[in-house]
Amino acid sequence: MLLRVRKYAIILSPEAGGAVLLLNNETSDAVLPIGIDLHMGRIILDFMKRIPRKRPWTHDLMGKILSKCGARLNRVAIKDRKQGVYSAVIHIKAQGREIELDCRPSDAIALAICQRVPIYVSERLLSVAYVIKMKSGDEDPYKIRLQNLNPDFFKYKM
Repeated sequence: MLLRVRKYAIILSPEAGGAVLLLNNETSDAVLPIGIDLHMGRIILDFMKRIPRKRPWTHDLMGKILSKCGARLNRVAIKDRKQGVYSAVIHIKAQGREIELDCRPSDAIALAICQRVPIYVSERLLSVAYVIKMKSGDEDPYKIRLQNLNPDFFKYKM
C-alpha cells in the first residue's frame, strides 16, 4: 500500500558531501531519510523554495516535454529498498493510459515538486523508517541532524 507524503524536508550537508531527503506522511513520527548527492539536494531545495531560474533546469524541461506531447505527470512513488538502494517510479498519463517508469528517487522527488504532483511512499518503507526521536550518541552527521530536528522544519507541504 502506498501512503501519500504530506511533509518533506531536505538537509544539505556540504561537510559530508551529500544531502538527506526526509519524507513523512503525518500519520506517524516515522521519517524516511533518503541519501542523495549534494548537487541534487540543492536542486530539490530550490524547487521547494520556488526560487526562479533564468533558464529551465532538467526537471522543468521534462515537464515541458510531457506537456507538449500531451502527457502529464500524475504522481511519483518511492516503492522499495534493496541492498541499501531505493527505487522509485513516476506515473505518466499519456493517450488515455498510465505509464510507469523506473527512476532514481531524487529525480522523482525533484520532478514531483517541480510539477506539483503528489509523492507517495510504500507503507512498508515507512514501517521500518527512522523515528524523529533517535538514540543519542550517534556520530553520523545525518543522524545527529535528524535527532535535533524541530517539527517546524517540515514546512514544505504538498
